[in-house]
Amino acid sequence: MNNVFEKCMCAAIEVCHAAPVKDNFQDEAQKKRVILILSALCGYLTEDGTTYEQDLVLREIKVLPPKMGIPPPKIDILPPMTRHDDVGEIMTLGDWRQAVKDGAYTDDDGMGNLATETHVSDLEINPSDAEIMPIPAWVTHVVWYNR
Repeated sequence: MNNVFEKCMCAAIEVCHAAPVKDNFQDEAQKKRVILILSALCGYLTEDGTTYEQDLVLREIKVLPPKMGIPPPKIDILPPMTRHDDVGEIMTLGDWRQAVKDGAYTDDDGMGNLATETHVSDLEINPSDAEIMPIPAWVTHVVWYNR
């Protein structure tokens, strides 16, 4: 994402933090909600990615499509992980999501596995699931395997 956008998002979050001092919010809950929405949008539009809670908020405000019966992930339980062995292309979750949005990856091209910077899990993700699948908090990368 470009630096101008990131600077604007950071400025908006700073304004939200300062707003209660200026009586711009009804209460602390409203302030927290606005900050959560801005953080979710920032994560969604940058390579940082979003948490499960942020995904839910983005669905609620209709940035993402509604969930289609996918159960929430067990965030506190890590799946079996193996060290990434340079098979497949490892990329940040944000870069992968952007590539899917741009049409660079489709279900016909291959599949991905949820990963961290150094380890890959056995949990698969298809490009068609990119917008609807809840992403566990530990996921920072995707390893893409071309067909």
